[in-house]
Amino acid sequence: MGWSGTRWLRVVAGSCSGARDRLILSRLFAERRIVGSARGVRLLLAVLAFVLAVITTIGCTGRQLSKEGAGGVPPRPRAMAALGDSITRAFAACGRSGDCVETSWATGTVEDLESHAQRLAIANPDISRNLAVSGARVSGLASQVDAVVRARSDYVTVLIGANDACRPTETAMTSVEEYTAAFNAALDALVQGLPEAHILVLSVPDLGRLWEVGRDRRDVRRVWDSYGICQSMLADPTDTTAVAQARRDRVRARIQAYNSAMTAACTGHGPRCRSDGNAVFNYRFDLEDVSPIDYWHPSKRGQATLAQIAWDAGFWP
Repeated sequence: MGWSGTRWLRVVAGSCSGARDRLILSRLFAERRIVGSARGVRLLLAVLAFVLAVITTIGCTGRQLSKEGAGGVPPRPRAMAALGDSITRAFAACGRSGDCVETSWATGTVEDLESHAQRLAIANPDISRNLAVSGARVSGLASQVDAVVRARSDYVTVLIGANDACRPTETAMTSVEEYTAAFNAALDALVQGLPEAHILVLSVPDLGRLWEVGRDRRDVRRVWDSYGICQSMLADPTDTTAVAQARRDRVRARIQAYNSAMTAACTGHGPRCRSDGNAVFNYRFDLEDVSPIDYWHPSKRGQATLAQIAWDAGFWP
């Protein structure tokens, strides 16, 4: 009994492996199940070759494209969560000390901010959760991951590491090995717990830039000294000796190592995890981006700028 063109198409369409389809064809020919003239067979083979090429190059990826949306852009999330530290909690961003989550670059709700939650039209605390913890270091990221997995968010932002570098002394900084192990474990747990979530990992800001823009301002130096702000980087801000500069360079290098570790971990988890390519670290902010409360955390303008930088590095146009 001969096979109709329709039945051939069913065979071809049933598999997205060109090798498997060619094996099916070869076996059918070997068993002499195709009948007809030599010209008819050649024509049929030409048609099948074309169909196989279309299915292999388009059809097999069509299911993935349908999940990701047109042009590979994923569907917008129904719920999000922000992980990290006081930067994401918007500490000191609204004219007072303390957390000011309504001004957060990730989940904020105030006007003229354009947080990610606002851009995604999910700026509702029931579906847009700020799970960051002021003062958190990378060792505390695992507990935040536990919380976001329970919340079942499908978009997660991560900005952590400033407190690992900003310590009372240089020797108190988190080692690169400890940082890498803790971050990798937390990210692995996040991906395992929320395999369909899209994850955006941001780089730690350049704290050396903070010293550059504030060192010549007496009022800024006074605040840094009064609060003991980031002494690993900001101690003795007017000291420009080689020894002092070498210390600052080592702190900056530690931050860059943290960022490299996070990028590598994210890359290892495929396209659902995206790092910012050091966009946050590379941004050349000024004092208008920094809160006058402590001259360390981002101001409202700084939070809005961070929202834009992170958005440009993210999943949606």
